[in-house]
Amino acid sequence: MILPSLGPGELFAIGSSLTYSGTLICVRQGMRTATPTAALFVIAVVVSLAGLAAAAVQGTLWALTWKAFLWFAATGALGMGVGNLMSFVGVQRMGVSRSTPVTDAAPLWGAAFAVFFLGERPGPPVLGGTVFIVAGVALLSVSFAREESKGDWFTGAMVFPLTASVILAFSPIMARWGYAHHPDPMTAMGVAFAAGSVTLLAGRPLLGASARLGVDRRALAWFLGGAVFNALASACIWSAFLYGEISKVLPLSRLTPVWVVAWSWLFLGRLERITWRVVLAAALVVGGGVLVTAFR
Repeated sequence: MILPSLGPGELFAIGSSLTYSGTLICVRQGMRTATPTAALFVIAVVVSLAGLAAAAVQGTLWALTWKAFLWFAATGALGMGVGNLMSFVGVQRMGVSRSTPVTDAAPLWGAAFAVFFLGERPGPPVLGGTVFIVAGVALLSVSFAREESKGDWFTGAMVFPLTASVILAFSPIMARWGYAHHPDPMTAMGVAFAAGSVTLLAGRPLLGASARLGVDRRALAWFLGGAVFNALASACIWSAFLYGEISKVLPLSRLTPVWVVAWSWLFLGRLERITWRVVLAAALVVGGGVLVTAFR
């Protein structure tokens, strides 16, 4: 049995994948009248305040060291700032059911980063899972390329989720370095999302029209709902990075395509067209994650 063998880190990672799918659905709905930058900024501010408030109540915030602060801030600037923005732009340009499995190829890069920076030694099952993930991304790319009418799909929309996957794979490595100085997920989450907000504001001049922060009431309501889901997802994933091995929890946290495809079919029928290629691609990505995790 797989589930009984899972530790707290793995269970937190699965919880993160489920709750983060709610974030993506809310963001997709809100971005019909607002920009990815607005979505990311609203979510980052809410999640940062939630994390810092929880850390303050626990008393762990006041024990934060400068070394830990710098690592958590760097993690947020890169992952929450740049990585999540790339992910949300991909959702807007490609659709949530197509963009998410590409972003969730992060275990492909995460395995390499874990070997190089943390000294992990993945065996044949991990390599087999990586092949599944690559195959899922490739199938999704072919499917999208056939439907895209704007020509060069790779340098267009697809580059956003691919970039996000690399950035989000490196973020856990930096988080572990920060935990060596201050092992508290709520403090880490609060500092990281605050740094992500600052990075987003600093980079707005480079983003053109997509950097607009104006939102109407409907979009704001969706983004606030997404922020609630994201706060839960972030608390789970930061806890997973603390209590579990990166090579285990990262694939499990990328089970989001399963939930996204299901929610897209239920709630986004008029916005998303779920094809057999999309479903198969998501299944391959998830299968690769399960192979990496359950049989390593």
